[in-house]
Amino acid sequence: MVFSSVTFLFFFLPITLVIYFFLWNTRAKNAFLLIVSFVFYLVGEKAYSVLLVVVIVMNYLFGIWMAHAGARRRLVLVLAVVGNLSIMVFFKAGNFIVSNVNALLGFFGYPALNLPPIHLPAGISFFIFAIMSYVIDLYRGNIEVQKNPFSLGLYLSVFPKLMQGPIERYGDIDGQIKERRVSLDGFVCGLKRFIVGLAKKVLVANTLGVPVAKIFSIPAGELTAGVAWFGIASFILQLYFDFSGYTDMAIGLGRMFGFNFRENFNYPYISRSLREFWQRWHITLTSWFRDYLYIPMGGSRVSKWRGYYNIVFVFLLTGLWHGASWTYILWGVFNGVILVLERASNRITERLWSPLGNIYFLVIFMISLVFFRSNTISYAWGYLAAMFGFSRPVLAQYTALQFLSHNDILTAFLAAAVGSRPVVPFIRSWIERRTGVLEGRGQKALALAFSAIQVFSLTALLVVSSMSLASDTYNPFIYQQF
Repeated sequence: MVFSSVTFLFFFLPITLVIYFFLWNTRAKNAFLLIVSFVFYLVGEKAYSVLLVVVIVMNYLFGIWMAHAGARRRLVLVLAVVGNLSIMVFFKAGNFIVSNVNALLGFFGYPALNLPPIHLPAGISFFIFAIMSYVIDLYRGNIEVQKNPFSLGLYLSVFPKLMQGPIERYGDIDGQIKERRVSLDGFVCGLKRFIVGLAKKVLVANTLGVPVAKIFSIPAGELTAGVAWFGIASFILQLYFDFSGYTDMAIGLGRMFGFNFRENFNYPYISRSLREFWQRWHITLTSWFRDYLYIPMGGSRVSKWRGYYNIVFVFLLTGLWHGASWTYILWGVFNGVILVLERASNRITERLWSPLGNIYFLVIFMISLVFFRSNTISYAWGYLAAMFGFSRPVLAQYTALQFLSHNDILTAFLAAAVGSRPVVPFIRSWIERRTGVLEGRGQKALALAFSAIQVFSLTALLVVSSMSLASDTYNPFIYQQF
């Protein structure tokens, strides 16, 4: 089940909220949320929902063992990390590993291994990383062991963040599981955030996803430079509005149930370097790799060349986290190499005039995302050749103007280009400043007008998004596959 579905919006969520607010205490609310979260996952994953139970029970037992292991705590940590990573590697990379082994076996004349296609459970990378943070923080002494398996289960499986994060750490959620309350202001704030996220996903990301899917299905040799650039520009906007839209919905839902989840995006497309981008994009994943891998490896406190190696290695694993394929691996290594070059140049791009630095970042990021979006490395090279005019298509069926001639695509593209910048916060700040300057009736009138515009806009977004969902079947979540 996904948030942007008729079933979730008009059945699952309203029923869940009504029952939740009729329950008498936090313990009853937690028990109910645990049940509905498993139902939420069960609808989409069916028998594979057992995997979620296995992960919870396994790490609960590792936690109890670690609390009593004394000098053997490190051994317990190693077993827990290996156990969790083994599950993730099997489901995410099993077929990839076997296909590459078979290539080697065939080269030397040996028969191939036979492995049926392995189903990839939705959100496995998110909940595996979340539960690994629990056992690692427990080993470090940052948190206390959770003796209640149902509380640990709720931390991992609570449905707003289960499928695509944010990757919350146990220490940030533990207190909220024990005690939380929902105020009217908090609920309304969460509802607003959810509606905005829904609109970002349904009206912008889904609309841009149509030309992106079409363009990336065209043979690379038939792409003109204009179509190639439009395709990747549309994709970076689709990717941002898809994932940040989900995050907005997750954070909004969390607020509606009394949880405060961490922010995951901070207008990443205004960055002037790839380094700044990774401080603004998927913040909970970046901080996870920083705190649990990069810093333990020595971070930047080691020699210059070892520090460079640490960066590239971490981003190689970041690529593998996104998917087991050579395109994701190359995407991760590309990010690592560019970050090393930025560091070696003393981050010169961040000292440029802001528009120039931003143009540099956007070009570099679009190049990297060609590998992220392509199914094969050869297609990615062909796509890049088309972007930079090295391809001479004999038969070009499409032009960028053909895609932009569709009003919905043009509107979504322009809305995304504007919305990816901090325009809304600027307008809100300006209105708040104007409201503060005015006095008496003028101040009240402006505040009332602003509130009325907000209510009207949010209502319109909800209605239009719902109508779009009811009439459209194209509704993929890009990051759900991870």
